[in-house]
Amino acid sequence: APSNSRLPSAPSGRWTLPPLNDPNEPTIHALVHGDGGPEAEDDAADEPIADPATGFVTRPAWDEVFRHEEHRFARYGRSVTLLVAELEGLNSLAAMLGQGAADRLIPPVAATMRRSARAADVLARTGRTRFVALLPETDEVAAVKYVERVRFECDKWLEAGGLAVRLALGCAQ
Repeated sequence: APSNSRLPSAPSGRWTLPPLNDPNEPTIHALVHGDGGPEAEDDAADEPIADPATGFVTRPAWDEVFRHEEHRFARYGRSVTLLVAELEGLNSLAAMLGQGAADRLIPPVAATMRRSARAADVLARTGRTRFVALLPETDEVAAVKYVERVRFECDKWLEAGGLAVRLALGCAQ
């Protein structure tokens, strides 16, 4: 599919990927990729393909997977869901207890997301506190079930630890 192909519009009230010429593209790029936008891409060349703390792909690999999925969606129009997860309060925890203490929360969140994912799903760590997931062939009902499973497990152990950290999750189809 040509890189300038447009995605089909969705019924009102549903999320769609923005058009390729969207004036908010740098903001959308930062949300999806967890960075400062296209101008920050030079730093990505030095990143490893897999994040050592989570085993998830890093931003350069995520960018490639995301482009591939855009082309697949444009060609076949099959359902796909994008999930963004953010550990809110982690920076405050790092300020109070040190970066090492805060970093110990990253692997359990990653493990929870991986346990709930399928083999076809792509999980990435695109920022220090941000994770994204690409869930191909996933409709709204299946995406909500994934979000609920991850949120329930993470909330359970974060609350049990008495931590002022929560996992914020959002998804769009």
